[in-house]
Amino acid sequence: MLSNTTLNFTEELRLASPTNQRLTWIAGLYYLHNNKDRTLHFVSSPVPGTLFADFAAFPSPIDSFTIQAAHTTSAAPFGDITYCDNRSAES
Repeated sequence: MLSNTTLNFTEELRLASPTNQRLTWIAGLYYLHNNKDRTLHFVSSPVPGTLFADFAAFPSPIDSFTIQAAHTTSAAPFGDITYCDNRSAES
């Protein structure tokens, strides 16, 4: 049996200057939140006559239960400033 649960949330806030100016800028924030949970449960029986079936440490059946969890939160500011000097070069 396999059970997966994934929840994602991302958001970006961006502010920018008008693009028809010599000095343009952009600034903002980015946010990410991610939760991933996974449960794995299985039962297996060693094949009779094999190495594992002959050891007392490996009773039949073998029951395996695994829980995996990954939780991530990330945030970052970003920005850029550009100045465009479009005067022609003097000769």
